[in-house]
Amino acid sequence: MGPSSLGAPLDTIGLQLREPTGTPHRKPPDAKSVSVAEVSASATDTDLAKMLLIGVALGGSTKAYPFDLLSGMLVINDSLGGGEVFVYLESDTDTALVYDREVDGRVLIFSTAEDGHGAFAVLVDAETGSRWLALTGKAIDGLLESRVLNRALSHLSFWFAWKDCNPDTEVY
Repeated sequence: MGPSSLGAPLDTIGLQLREPTGTPHRKPPDAKSVSVAEVSASATDTDLAKMLLIGVALGGSTKAYPFDLLSGMLVINDSLGGGEVFVYLESDTDTALVYDREVDGRVLIFSTAEDGHGAFAVLVDAETGSRWLALTGKAIDGLLESRVLNRALSHLSFWFAWKDCNPDTEVY
């Protein structure tokens, strides 16, 4: 095991790393944003209440990204409230993170890299080829090396709670 940011080996602080299952690269389906009414009409109340999601608030707008969708995509590059974000899901631990994808006035498009999985997952931006640690948002090599992406305001929630607090939310 490698050292953690706490200076202790990862296995001594209770973090167990495991080999990922499945394919690290997943092609996104043709996704679109839909309204709360469309989601409500397509599933039972019980299904919706149990739906785990990462909710994002930006520029006065909100959007829900259901984990079921994220688990098939890993990275979603999206626009919301006049800003540009990407949502990343580390599927082994169901950890979802949302970052601002604008760096130095340039909007970057992110995808997963072939190497690095789990806590060591790596993303690549198409514009500069820089490689980024997915869980920290720090560029580890390339033109933007040592830059750190800004996190976007996000919230892990169940659907019923998210829609109650954000009735005008979009759903990816």
